[in-house]
Amino acid sequence: MYICKTDNIYVHRFFAILLQITLIFTFLTLFFFFYVTNVEKMEFQKQLEVIVDDISNDVYLKDIIPKSVTNEKSLLMIDGVLDVIANKVELNSDNENSKIKINNNNVFHTALKYVSIMIGFTLITLAILFLLGQCIPITHFIKEALFAVLAVAIVEYIFLQVIAKNYISAEPNDVRKTLGKSIQTYIDNRNSDPLPKIFINKL
Repeated sequence: MYICKTDNIYVHRFFAILLQITLIFTFLTLFFFFYVTNVEKMEFQKQLEVIVDDISNDVYLKDIIPKSVTNEKSLLMIDGVLDVIANKVELNSDNENSKIKINNNNVFHTALKYVSIMIGFTLITLAILFLLGQCIPITHFIKEALFAVLAVAIVEYIFLQVIAKNYISAEPNDVRKTLGKSIQTYIDNRNSDPLPKIFINKL
């Protein structure tokens, strides 16, 4: 017959906290990979569209092209820059996408490994406490932990829906300045050279 020792409030409190941490960590990990990542993708696309629309409606060549460069040549240069970028993106996209998928899969499996470690540690701790004669009200602690997880889930979901999905962190002005500097640098580097073939073919 299993006989419990005198209840130790500190042992009970320790295990209750450990169980809550384990369940919350498990929930946040799964919640991030199966929901938050999808929300982030949609928000990234939305903010990217905001930047592109803003820039496309407010690009002035005279602000980023030197006065010494004719409009025809400047248009050819910018057109050529876009062609070069498009070609590079097309050539490198498959490789980059593959690297991103591999990296994300590694992160996902690493996260699952830590979740497994947390769950294993909690179960081992529970077994040790029982072997030491400690009677743990496991059902009561599980209910408390699930309520804590539910509270965290509600807060996380409301935060994503109310704040994260509506907050626009992209700054079109910063992107516009970066684009202007990139084109200016490209033109400076090409200023003393004859027009590259990619531009000549467009004449």
